[in-house]
Parts: sequence; structure tokens; C-alpha cells
Amino acid sequence: MAWLRHPQHPRLRARLPDARVITLDLNYRSTKSILAAADALIAHNKQRKPKTCGPTTRHGDAVQVLTFDTGLDEAEGIVRRIKDAHDRAGRPFRDFAVFLRINALSRSARVGVRQARGAVPDRQGLAFFERKENRDVLAYLRLLVNPQDTLSFLRAVNEPARGVGDVSLKHLRTYAEPREMPLLAAARRRGEDSARPR
Repeated sequence: MAWLRHPQHPRLRARLPDARVITLDLNYRSTKSILAAADALIAHNKQRKPKTCGPTTRHGDAVQVLTFDTGLDEAEGIVRRIKDAHDRAGRPFRDFAVFLRINALSRSARVGVRQARGAVPDRQGLAFFERKENRDVLAYLRLLVNPQDTLSFLRAVNEPARGVGDVSLKHLRTYAEPREMPLLAAARRRGEDSARPR
């Protein structure tokens, strides 16, 4: 069975003219008001076959549209609304969750929670600066600012993988330590030495 993004795709219709389209139109998580707002937005997409999702849950509160000037303002607004609901209505923090389309947007949310000074608990996944790819980039940046930063060198030297293993690093340290050289400078000198004709 082939799955295509668009059930009315011309190639699918040409290959399978008698194919039956089954529309999945029940939503088991969202309330009626959220689905109505989503359907209204999706209806503007002219390349999509019309479909209206029906809820299996209650109607729910009306959807509110909030706009903010910056990501930090947005994070502070979210934290403030959660804290107000907790303080005024006694709703436990476990009733709230902030979902992000992509994890890279989480930094502003974390800063907002941090600025609330513990008023809202932060049950986080990987924090922005704890992600491997961000730690790698930070190591490169620290190394640019301070070429003597051994820890940053050790993190950056094999990202992306260059085949620099423990044995190579041991030889580099053996070369650098008696000369009191940072590892980056030692690697550069060893590279220059090996490039010279013999």
C-alpha cells in the first residue's frame, strides 16, 4: 500500500482509479473549540482536500489568540498565566504543559521559567545548552575566543568525526606537555611538522 500526502494526487488516481479514500476525522485529544480554530486555519490551504475534524471530548474553553513582541515576552506571558491559574484557581502545576513545535524554541521558555524564580516547576527534556549539537558549537566558539581552552579543544577536535582517537590525543598530550603548549597549538605545530618534506 502506498501512502501519499494528498489522497487526490493525480498519480494515485491514475494508478488506482477505484481506490477508496478513508478520511480520519475523529480527534481523541483536542476539544471542539480547538479543532474549530484549527479547521478554520487549515481551510486556507487550497492544496488540501477539505476535511473537518470532530472531537470525542467536551467543547472546552474558547480559544484565545495572544501575541507577543519577542520570544522572551511570550515565555513570560505563558509563565504568568500558569502561575495565575495556580494561585487563583488552585490548579496544580501538573495540569499544565507547554508543547513546542521544535525543541530549539525551548530556550525562551526555559529563560521565562527561570525568571519566575521557581514559581513554576520546570520538568524539562534536554535544556537548550545541554544538547550535544549546541555544546559542540559552544566549544568551537570558546576555542576561537580562547585557543588555550583544553576542554573545548577535546570536545571540538573530533566533531564532526575526524578519526582522532584516544591514542592520537595521548600522543598530542605527550608532545604538548613538556613544551607547555595548549593542545590546539600543539596540533597545529605537529601538523606543520608532518607537512614538511623530509
